[in-house]
Amino acid sequence: QKPGFLPTRDWKKKHKGEAWYGGDTVNLSIGQGYILVTPVQMLKVISVIANGGYLIRPYLIKKIVSPRGDLIKEFQPPKMERVPLSSATLNFLRRSLRGVVREGTGWRAESKTVEISGKTGTAELSEGEKPHNWFIGYASSTHLRLAIVVLVENREEDIQIAPQIAGKIFSQIFEKNVH
Repeated sequence: QKPGFLPTRDWKKKHKGEAWYGGDTVNLSIGQGYILVTPVQMLKVISVIANGGYLIRPYLIKKIVSPRGDLIKEFQPPKMERVPLSSATLNFLRRSLRGVVREGTGWRAESKTVEISGKTGTAELSEGEKPHNWFIGYASSTHLRLAIVVLVENREEDIQIAPQIAGKIFSQIFEKNVH
């Protein structure tokens, strides 16, 4: 996995020999152009929205338990950091992400078990390569909050497969945690 990259005016001038145009800014706003993001970076973005404007850095291990069930070590989650988003912006993003699943391109993620919000995407690659299909999303209940990234590589024929996979994952996890 390559690190993410956010191009600047100076970078474009130096590496492409071109000025920065308004179209470059528009492309960046929809995830196109020279921008590169990783699945973990996108997970952090959707998590900030799901957590009411707080960034929780992802971590992999909650605790280590022996085969007998004895607690060997427990890890504390990283501290949350406040991201400067107004409540109006946060509410707009939440409504928009819910709309993507309810009536937009993420409709195949919809679940009868839990309310899912998210965003679909297509990562365009080099000429001749099939694009990647993305879905980032979140869902919550009184007992569980979950954010997810589904990335299906080189998938041209069924571009809605990532939201469908995400919807099934959310549904199964929340079904098991409700009962």
